[in-house]
Amino acid sequence: MVMKLQSCLQLIMVAVGVLVAGQATAASGDTNNTDKIKALDAACPSCVTVANDVMAIRAEHCQLKNTSAEMMISTMRNDPMYGFMQAVDSMVEPATYKTILTAAATQVDCGNPQNWIDMTQKALKKSTQKVS
Repeated sequence: MVMKLQSCLQLIMVAVGVLVAGQATAASGDTNNTDKIKALDAACPSCVTVANDVMAIRAEHCQLKNTSAEMMISTMRNDPMYGFMQAVDSMVEPATYKTILTAAATQVDCGNPQNWIDMTQKALKKSTQKVS
């Protein structure tokens, strides 16, 4: 039940993030990507924060060199881990989000974002079982 709810929420948050990113892109016309990110940050600050978090993990663990505004937009549109972390951010307190982000940073699979999500969820289940 929890997994189904998480999957549904993840899909909803991905759709919202893509919609907001698309609106910021469309509203900006020919302006540069930095202006698009500024517009997006005004409309959805958590979208930009979560994208920065995912990109920071990729920069540290996956040799991501391009952390440009264009890459941020691409992350929001295409990276399943962004959708997962956006869903998490929308459902939990900031301290819990940071805990889950830390868990995600220890489970990175640079080539397979879905596996990265799965491994993060497994690590979180193990840590909650230890607490119980």
